[in-house]
Amino acid sequence: RLAALAARALPSAAARALAPTLGLGASVASNDRRDMIARHLQRADPTLGGHYAAALMVALTTAIALGGLGLMVIALEERAGAVSLSGPGGRVQSFPRLAAGFALFGAAGVAMPGTAGFIADDLMLHALWGESVGATVMIILGAALLAVGTLRAYAGAFLGPARPSLAPDLRGRERAVVTILIVLLLVLGLVPGILLTPADAMLRISPVP
Repeated sequence: RLAALAARALPSAAARALAPTLGLGASVASNDRRDMIARHLQRADPTLGGHYAAALMVALTTAIALGGLGLMVIALEERAGAVSLSGPGGRVQSFPRLAAGFALFGAAGVAMPGTAGFIADDLMLHALWGESVGATVMIILGAALLAVGTLRAYAGAFLGPARPSLAPDLRGRERAVVTILIVLLLVLGLVPGILLTPADAMLRISPVP
């Protein structure tokens, strides 16, 4: 279902050629959860030529953060029906664990310090800096716009006057999956070397004499 949501929201080929900067900027004006997920997807660029650690961390962080964010969107829709991110929200009191999961996955996707997203962005920006300063600046601006869009999405879905609901918060299995994904994001953010050091050594291609 997450793949279907993302596929429906991905822009045309012409727009994709301008991604991620223009695509990220458009997320600020978007009121649809599918658009928000698509903008996060556009940040993953596993083609950072030669920078294997950066490519791996960006791809892995995007997979975990977006996977978790997609699960939160699906869980919320199962409990509250179709949700418009333009509001009204007011669901944080009825679903506090779901709201926390949404916030944490969204924050990791926009490089919150202490998460794998922060390491991924740092590596990506260092890799891009050596290729193009202009592209690096545009990526930073795009990331800032994406952060604003993600915050607005959270506010539109969860904040505001309370809306009581009889539906349960995250169940046991859902909590277990969310916990595992969040722990992965935190471990990779705090101790990235456990993945990057062996992976970079394995993926590095020795020059041909």
